[in-house]
Amino acid sequence: MPRMNKKQGFADFGAVQRNERWSWSAITPKKDKVIITLWKHELMGPNKDYYDTRELSGILPNDWKDHLGNKERIELLRYAQKNLESILYVLLCKAKDENQQPFKIQEVEPWKINNKYKRVMLTFLDQTVGHYRVEYLDAVTMRKRIKK
Repeated sequence: MPRMNKKQGFADFGAVQRNERWSWSAITPKKDKVIITLWKHELMGPNKDYYDTRELSGILPNDWKDHLGNKERIELLRYAQKNLESILYVLLCKAKDENQQPFKIQEVEPWKINNKYKRVMLTFLDQTVGHYRVEYLDAVTMRKRIKK
């Protein structure tokens, strides 16, 4: 599979970024999919099945909440909550150097399993700052079954 840049990655989902430089998320023209970017090396848990910005200690800059990309992402996450049952799709970004911030993208890939897009569920959103948590949908479904 050839390397993709962010624009090509969003296009794989049929989405177009509002702005190629600062957009961290996108929505398809039919508004049936919201896609967010995540850094691959920051996936969390033993199975790498969730991502929570509140657990990224000390790596978020102070101006993060006012960044245009964050404001747009909050808007799209809210849209997914209200209209798409909190279901999202992920564009995984691989950093050129995981130890140097700000991270620079080496390549991206749509998160897929067996050639199908892997879906995640938004399980937390702070609309004022933009902190959020997403979890692999199958993991959320399994946890709900176990609790019953």
